[in-house]
Amino acid sequence: MEQRTIVTLRLSALLLLCYLHHTSGKPWNTTCPLPSCTCELRERLTDSSHYVDAKTVDCSNQKLTAIPPGLPLDTEVLLLQVNNIATLGDSLSPLVNLTELDLSQNDISDIDQNWFIGLKQLANLQLQQNWISGIKSQDFLPLSNLRELHLDYNQITSLDDLAFMGLQALQQLNLNGNNLTSVGRGWLEEVPRLKILHVGDNPITMLEDGNFQPLYNLEHLILSGAGMVDLSAGVFHGLQNLRSLHLQNNRFMKIPSAALEKVSSLQFLELDYNPIIKITSHQIIKLPQLVQLQLNHMPKLTIVDNGAFQNLPNLRRLELSHNPMLAYLHQDSFRELPNLEILLLNNNALTALYEDIVHSLPNLKQVRLEGNPLRCDCLMRWVGINVTDISYLDRKALICNSPPEYHGMDLGSLIPDLMMRRCMPIIQPTFPSYLTVKENAHLTLDCRAMGEPQPNIYWVLPNGDRFTSRNTSPRIKLTQEGTLEMSKVQVHDTGHYTCVAIDDGYGDSRTMLLNVSASAHHLFHLAASNITTHSIHLSWQTPYVQRVQAYLLQYTAMMMVGGVHVTYRALIPPEVQHYNLTNLVPSTNYKVCLTVADFHTHHQGACITAMTKEAASPPTQVGLIIAMVMGGMVTVGMLLALVSYGMRKYRVRHYHRAEMHHYIHDITSIPLTDLYSPITTSLWGRDNSVDA
Repeated sequence: MEQRTIVTLRLSALLLLCYLHHTSGKPWNTTCPLPSCTCELRERLTDSSHYVDAKTVDCSNQKLTAIPPGLPLDTEVLLLQVNNIATLGDSLSPLVNLTELDLSQNDISDIDQNWFIGLKQLANLQLQQNWISGIKSQDFLPLSNLRELHLDYNQITSLDDLAFMGLQALQQLNLNGNNLTSVGRGWLEEVPRLKILHVGDNPITMLEDGNFQPLYNLEHLILSGAGMVDLSAGVFHGLQNLRSLHLQNNRFMKIPSAALEKVSSLQFLELDYNPIIKITSHQIIKLPQLVQLQLNHMPKLTIVDNGAFQNLPNLRRLELSHNPMLAYLHQDSFRELPNLEILLLNNNALTALYEDIVHSLPNLKQVRLEGNPLRCDCLMRWVGINVTDISYLDRKALICNSPPEYHGMDLGSLIPDLMMRRCMPIIQPTFPSYLTVKENAHLTLDCRAMGEPQPNIYWVLPNGDRFTSRNTSPRIKLTQEGTLEMSKVQVHDTGHYTCVAIDDGYGDSRTMLLNVSASAHHLFHLAASNITTHSIHLSWQTPYVQRVQAYLLQYTAMMMVGGVHVTYRALIPPEVQHYNLTNLVPSTNYKVCLTVADFHTHHQGACITAMTKEAASPPTQVGLIIAMVMGGMVTVGMLLALVSYGMRKYRVRHYHRAEMHHYIHDITSIPLTDLYSPITTSLWGRDNSVDA
């Protein structure tokens, strides 16, 4: 990233040792160690910035497992990168004129100081992309003239305090891309002449106050990709000569201004790829020598507020590009930058650029605005009128996104007199449409609007109250810029919040739905009662019934059925707050979970365990025998009673049959029709008539 910047390119040209290797060089009358190696004279940049022909042996990418024998004794540059070398032995000791050794991309896992005995002229050692896991005490002790040491992209987790002992001449140390969690002051004290330190792309979790104080000659510090969230105020104390600082690709939520104030000599600062949300006057960077500031590729940056850049009198280049959510620049954002020449604002979410911003920068020469969803109305008329001396503002690259009649047209083709002279307020997308926060959190909602003249902003709360900057409340505050601040938000703060921007009867509004989620034990309480052998009664309490849509009940027997745990589910209406679990197994532990689905959250739940009671004890063996005997006796008695009853019935029936036979014989002269009642006779007659 830093190689693309102007400052770094200039600084790289000033490095005391910068070597340039060419694919072809001048002939060198010597014997090469291997036919596949190349031995020739190649240009090299000396300490005095002069090019000289260096005697170079190039055996790179030869699948070598050891240093090839027969190296010319007067070799100055030895290139052995992309091989399989794991150890050097003493094969390099005769090369007393060796100034550069490249062993990158090999199989080295451990360093032995005996490898370097006799290499007093070695100035550049490249060991990057090996398998080194640690540096021991005095590993590089013989290399008293070493200027550059490249240990980047290894697997280094630890450095002994005396790891770099003897490297008093070292000026550049590359340790980026390893597994370091801290930067120890112990080993820094061994390299007091260091000017360039790369420790980026390490999982650094701790940097102490005065961490880099031994490096009083340090000019360039790269701490990119370290995952740092913040910096202590005194971390850069003692770096009075620091010129460039690279802090890109970390996790800073705001500019670490307190730490930056300690490096007043800083000229270049890179903060790209950090989740900074907004830049305000409370984050003022006091860097009087700063020339270039980069704030690109920030995924969450939405606002640059009034007075965001102050005390930067020498700033000449400001980059604020490729920030997909940057929608608002206050018209006084850059007022305190008298020497700014280049302002990059391309590929953001800006709808306009206030003319006052351009007028407040007397030395501005270039502005880039392409790639923004521009609103081609009165706020952008000044571009067409050409009232500025900006010579590099490409109007044809500025494409209108609104109003609809200009959509897709370039701003340079529009006639300024036909554009609206008055701009209705439009609220910028500086806050989300939906947000969930936890109870007791601090909430900040930034509302910003653009218009001509500048509109006034107020908020409408969920209860319908209008809240302005003049209102007072113990928990709610509205700033002049339009930021609504709420402390210790509660669940009852859930609802719609509407920002309103208005001017002379014209207005715009934007609404956000806020959900304040309570923890599970706050949202409801689940309890079990009336537990029997086959049932459990459940009850729960919900303080926010009005938010509930439904309850989902799940219960599982902790015992396994058929090799699995069987789970049963029930969907319960919101007005119900109790439930009976039935048909349960006695003496079984059940896990019961209740999940509440409200209008904003579907993951609030509580779980309990309950065990059903034991079933009644079965009868003993003796009791069972007694019961069987008594049961048999009762059965025999009942059989005897039935036999006796049957005999008595037989006698009675036989007696009555004889009497009836005698009686019927006496009444055979009586007509049969006289035995039926008139009603019965009528019914029968009616049936016969129907059948007929």
